Amino acid sequence: MDSLVNPEQQRGGIYNYFQGATIHNMVINGNMTKNGSENFGSENKKRTVYSEEQVARALLAINGKDKVLSNYQLWLGACCYLMKRCDYSQNLERCCDQIAKLPYGLMKLEIECKYENIRKFSFLKFVKEGIDTWDSYQPRKEEEKLFYGCKAVADELDRTLKQDTEITE
Repeated sequence: MDSLVNPEQQRGGIYNYFQGATIHNMVINGNMTKNGSENFGSENKKRTVYSEEQVARALLAINGKDKVLSNYQLWLGACCYLMKRCDYSQNLERCCDQIAKLPYGLMKLEIECKYENIRKFSFLKFVKEGIDTWDSYQPRKEEEKLFYGCKAVADELDRTLKQDTEITE
């Protein structure tokens, strides 16, 4: 009668079967379910939903020669913010495309978001860690200027979007 025991029970279920396995240089740890619905490696922070119009207005407000978003490289800060807080694509190139397609109406961005200008910075540690760590992040000497500029852009974009939301409510 022991031969009728389910093979999954003999292995201890899917969790014990895969626990500690290495598949394509990834070690599987944590609670696993058969449907794969669990989320590992990220906090499930609630993202704020802003309309495309609100994001476009905010970007127009902070973009320009004498404003916080005053050069092409600082778009990195806006992209990092939009990817984390507004559910924009986690791919920088697609994020730039989304920004380009926003409804700006008759207005035009003085300094446009171009992927070619920020792609070379995607490897930087502060970009990979994301904006949630930026308040305590200590930049390396060579990335200091870019980091503080990007942080200022993200902070101002956040403030502008929140202010716009309060006005429209």
